[in-house]
Amino acid sequence: MVRLSISERLAEQERNDRKRKERLFEAAKTFARKCAGSTNVHEVALCGSMVTEDPYPQDIDLAIVVDSFSDLPLIARAARQITSTYHGWEVFVFRPDRTYAGRICHRRECPTQTARCDKIDCSRVPHLGNLADFDFDPVLFLSPPIEILWCRESKSVLINWKEALGARATEQTHYRPITLKCDCGNQFIFSVGEQKYFADRGFRRPKRCESCHIRREFGPEAATLLEEINDEKEC
Repeated sequence: MVRLSISERLAEQERNDRKRKERLFEAAKTFARKCAGSTNVHEVALCGSMVTEDPYPQDIDLAIVVDSFSDLPLIARAARQITSTYHGWEVFVFRPDRTYAGRICHRRECPTQTARCDKIDCSRVPHLGNLADFDFDPVLFLSPPIEILWCRESKSVLINWKEALGARATEQTHYRPITLKCDCGNQFIFSVGEQKYFADRGFRRPKRCESCHIRREFGPEAATLLEEINDEKEC
């Protein structure tokens, strides 16, 4: 059995990250194609980290401009189908007059009977709501790049709104997988996802590889089992 070198593992992870982003982008385009069949949909756009050079976006942020709410059940169904590719999605709903209406609910039923809803206006408009702790800021929302996936008219409501506000993207931190040296002497990969998790919570870089961390927390038997599982994955 030949174990991959650290450089080979880094290259493999970067390839996997690129493929992952491509899958997320295809899921967003599929959503746009499904919504384009509605005469009430004005445009669908991809925004946030998916449109930047970030190789590891944390979620799929979509914006949709609708003339009315009559086709929200169709739009909500198309949005929930994104979950088969990735659960971390949000669809923000706007009107052509640049009014923010809310975001598509992740739940199939509205109002739901099985869980407490955290939206302040639950079921006022089925499948659409506003989170109690979210205040929409158009400059903050429109500052990152926006990619129009489908537009019924030659003019985009969102792009025109962005230009009218003079919203410009701020400098973003772009992560890449890096290698760290464990206290045991072995090198290990500090992945992009782990870097973002640590940065969001203000944690310092890890000092131990996964095996040493498991050994410290759960004992040598657990660490040995982890190493066996990793060896099987590389076979």
